[in-house]
Amino acid sequence: MRRNSGFYILGKFLIFSVCLFALNMCVTNLLNNNVRVDALEKQDSKVVSDLESQMVKLNQNQGVNKSIYIYSTHQQEKYADQGVFEGSKYLAEKLRTMGYNVIVEESNFENYAAANGMQYDEFYQVSNTFLTEALVNNGGFDLVIDFHRDSVGANVTRLLANDKAYAKMMFVIGGLSEKVEAVRGASQALSALIDSYMPGISRGTFEREAYYNQYVTDHMLLIEVGGVENSFTEVKNSLDVLALSIHDYLEAQQ
Repeated sequence: MRRNSGFYILGKFLIFSVCLFALNMCVTNLLNNNVRVDALEKQDSKVVSDLESQMVKLNQNQGVNKSIYIYSTHQQEKYADQGVFEGSKYLAEKLRTMGYNVIVEESNFENYAAANGMQYDEFYQVSNTFLTEALVNNGGFDLVIDFHRDSVGANVTRLLANDKAYAKMMFVIGGLSEKVEAVRGASQALSALIDSYMPGISRGTFEREAYYNQYVTDHMLLIEVGGVENSFTEVKNSLDVLALSIHDYLEAQQ
């Protein structure tokens, strides 16, 4: 059967045009992807640079005349290799180098509860006793932190960024407290600050119908740092960021 040369040539031309268009689209997509990757790498580099430039604050006495009280209602909470008490002491050490007067509650809450016939669900009454005593003995604090860790796994609480692992943090708000508005504002402010240093490190705020002793005094925070599967190295990496953010937050309150 004899071919129609005109249709044959036209068909070849159309096939060639389609192939050329497809090739052009592939090259364009590849170039666009490379541009996006370069942009993300530059953004990550800027985050690292900004964080590292601010880290010098952790070893400088800023001369601030402010006091902070840190305790853990659930002192028995553990990470993969350390506990919340060790986390509290590490955070306190970083804040002290920046000029803050920091008290970490070292009284054993479990022993107190056992001696007074109190159960696990009454531990907020236990911590209330020591919090109130600390306030009376020290005339108040510029910031009070109830330091916790979450019970969820690393799939929720681990952040991998810039060749380092971090323990994500969450701020818990007692919705029944009469000071809920102030606690909510402080929690949201610190959540935004830690995310500004390390995007994704904050799990945000979580509000429950509870008190968490947040009615006792002003400037109270309940912070969950990491979870059961986080290593203490990951926790320390995050507490460096938290210390910087606390400094920025308190500086803004002046």
